Amino acid sequence: MTTLPEGQGKRLIGADRYKFARICIETAGTWRDKRAAVIAAGYDEALATEGRVKAVLRDWPRLQARWGRDVAVSFGVREYTFGALTDEAGPDVRLPVFDGEPHLTGDWVVCGDLHLPTTDFALAERMLETARELNMRRLLIVGDLCNFEAFSKFEHLVPPPDFETEVRIAVRLMAHFAGWFEEMVLVLGNHEHRLLKRTNGNISATMLGHILNAAGGKLHVSPYGHAIIESGGQVWRATHQRNYSRIKGRLADQLAQKYQSNVLSFHQHHVSVQRDSWNRYTIIDAGGLHDDSKMAYVKLTDSNMPVMARGFVLLVGGVGHLFTPYPTLTNWPVLVAGLKATRT
Repeated sequence: MTTLPEGQGKRLIGADRYKFARICIETAGTWRDKRAAVIAAGYDEALATEGRVKAVLRDWPRLQARWGRDVAVSFGVREYTFGALTDEAGPDVRLPVFDGEPHLTGDWVVCGDLHLPTTDFALAERMLETARELNMRRLLIVGDLCNFEAFSKFEHLVPPPDFETEVRIAVRLMAHFAGWFEEMVLVLGNHEHRLLKRTNGNISATMLGHILNAAGGKLHVSPYGHAIIESGGQVWRATHQRNYSRIKGRLADQLAQKYQSNVLSFHQHHVSVQRDSWNRYTIIDAGGLHDDSKMAYVKLTDSNMPVMARGFVLLVGGVGHLFTPYPTLTNWPVLVAGLKATRT
């Protein structure tokens, strides 16, 4: 039975909302007949309200456009649509409507903050080996794949790698990942925004995907800084938010309240697993695959900033599992063995 995910309220989103709507569309009669049909299909009565039935009927064209390829579609990645400013303005005056955030389903390997080429390649390889061991073939990269130092506004203490070198390394790593992962999604972080801003948007997320795509068409790049993941009946927001806090969990807690969702937070280079202030959602600071020993601005001068922590997350059956290289935080063999038992 499709029941209410913990803390989610009475909501259906993404592919599940499409399936609910399709049952309503295919059932003749009044909204009561359609309600009876979705309940018979296994949906909880609390979800099958008159308002929801009528809402999905109204939204059917949009749901069909996004999810209609396949009921079991695992993800949809697009940028945005254009709508007329007003009827009076005419068809040539249009504004973008930002309605294309990635919606993913199922179990995912989730990482971010690789900061190529200043990357912990050993941890990245260990992540790949763990994905193979658990037969997980979907990878979400939540921002800052590359440093894009050539487009940075900051002055450099030592000469940084040029743009061509960064891209060449990124292409090689994406091709390496594509040897195992069947689906790869990249959402953007502040370092990708360096490239887009300095080129005044002439290099878009789609073009960045073309530049990086030595992955046999497996890499999909979205201009959004977050993705929504539906896994095991739970909704997660994996985000490379613009804000930063020294305090672990603080931003993820705020984002959980704002978006009413479990949260995987990147960008801050913290690692932690917590419950939000109201004990409704799980929030994870997911670290990154960076290597701060290769970063001049971190190692050449002292600061009172927190030390950058490394990690990634395996989202399995709706539960986020934080993996780190720190033996007192992650018992890697026990965690992998437990997940292997869950997935078999």
